[in-house]
Amino acid sequence: IVIGRLLSGLAIGFFTTITPVYLQEIAPKGKDGPFSMIFFTAFNFGVIFANVLGLQFILGTAGRWQFSVLTSGILQVIGIVSYFFAVESPKWFVMRRKIDLARRAELDLFGDVKFSAAIWG
Repeated sequence: IVIGRLLSGLAIGFFTTITPVYLQEIAPKGKDGPFSMIFFTAFNFGVIFANVLGLQFILGTAGRWQFSVLTSGILQVIGIVSYFFAVESPKWFVMRRKIDLARRAELDLFGDVKFSAAIWG
């Protein structure tokens, strides 16, 4: 249980620090606020969902608590694996004057759109 709690804490720390920054990086100019609020809203709904699962009449009994922990673990593994498929930020490439890579990253993120360095600030 100690190892699971350690991994869980590391995963949550990882998600709460990197995800908002990444979402702000990929957001078009002027829309970074709503992009970062999506994460915090989803995070808070996740906390509420976990608390509801922990209610005694759902999964909060001595015989069913393992399902609540398993649900949390599965979601954390999905989150960690998804980071390996994340596309680099076009904004990061533009700041380093790698325009071709920025165009490719923007295409991967948003599909067939016209690249404009102006929207990335």
